[in-house]
Amino acid sequence: MKADELVQCLHSRFSHYPIAVTNKVSFLNAYCDADFVTVSMGAIVEEFEVKVSRSDYLRDAKKTRHKIYSDHPDYRGTKPNRFWYVTAPDIINLADLPSYAGWMELQCVS
Repeated sequence: MKADELVQCLHSRFSHYPIAVTNKVSFLNAYCDADFVTVSMGAIVEEFEVKVSRSDYLRDAKKTRHKIYSDHPDYRGTKPNRFWYVTAPDIINLADLPSYAGWMELQCVS
């Protein structure tokens, strides 16, 4: 499954949110380069990072931008409320996820 197909699935799933956008240029902060971002009616900001292969996921997990999810005082108040990895089935294992991340495994129907 291609990344743009997974992003389209996210658009469909979150179409009822006031803000649900493909995030080509970050509007959150300099550290966020997510593939998709939502803001709920309750002002909960969620960042979604789409991964199409295990190697893609492992490369992303090493990026320094993920340090915003640490408890370091420099990053308080500058990060989304939730962070999700989004994949097609069988890309990553639950045991691979960092403690700050959620995981959505999507099967999209065209």
